[in-house]
Amino acid sequence: MAKELGIDPADTEGASRVAVGDKVLEDQVIARVDHGVFGGGVVELRSPVEGVVEFISNAYGRMLIRERQKEAQPPFVVNAAQKLDIPAWRLRWHTAVKEGDEVKQGQMLAADPYSVYASAVFSPVAGVVEKICSHTGEIHVRRPYRPVLLDAYIPGRVVEVIPEFGARIATTCGFIQGVFGLGFEAYGRLRVAVDSPEAVLDAAAITAHDRGSVLVGGSLVTLAALRRAIELQVAAIIVGGANNGDLVQVLGREIGVGITGQEELGLTLIMTEGFGRQPMARPAFDLLAQNAGRAVSVNGTTQIRAGAIRPEVIIPLDER
Repeated sequence: MAKELGIDPADTEGASRVAVGDKVLEDQVIARVDHGVFGGGVVELRSPVEGVVEFISNAYGRMLIRERQKEAQPPFVVNAAQKLDIPAWRLRWHTAVKEGDEVKQGQMLAADPYSVYASAVFSPVAGVVEKICSHTGEIHVRRPYRPVLLDAYIPGRVVEVIPEFGARIATTCGFIQGVFGLGFEAYGRLRVAVDSPEAVLDAAAITAHDRGSVLVGGSLVTLAALRRAIELQVAAIIVGGANNGDLVQVLGREIGVGITGQEELGLTLIMTEGFGRQPMARPAFDLLAQNAGRAVSVNGTTQIRAGAIRPEVIIPLDER
């Protein structure tokens, strides 16, 4: 939104004409700014889909709209043979797509440079080519509908189902809250990769067997260790501290202020103490060491403004 409207990301919520939870229609105005006569005038942003506003971020300058998809929605039918003025049985000779192909709105479906009336036919919507019929000369495009399989963030007991949104899960657990983190929800087997909370986690301590694991460091994770962990697809690292410059090099940009958790870092990072070399608090290190081998869940999302959110480590325990 910020880029489209030409505003600072921090002004995103103020420019919005809808709120989280609102239902919006396709082409409805969802944001508006007035830059004045000499600044370009009024700029409006319209919703590309019908759906529900799920999230507005002043940190990233974005709005997330969950599109409403109808499984029984009929396909869009394009009479390509008629538009190209060719016999229906010749349609497949001129198609640029095949059944099962995903197409974008406006993408060419078929073409005939020798046609009197049209040289090409384009898809009216984004979707999947469902059928090319040589009897009717039609191409059917259906907007994709795919069931979404979502893994539970933690093991436990479902205590509430929220229709069309999600569920609440309760678990008995050990809980550690960090100071700063990057990356969203992740989980894996816990392995303590250092022998003390003062030790530095370097690249040599990370092996190919750590793929999908949650590693525990001590006072610092080095730049080389971060790069090796990403290369080996480690799920997450829990450590006392990290150097801001190293994180910038890995991310390729400065860390955004306000809220984190959406970075494409390649893993989730949780710092229990802060930036720089800082030994992990002994109680936190001991709790993690005592539960080595367990499956744990972590979330690096951090919000430092109003309504503070801290990164977390959840160690599900067997209920007695």
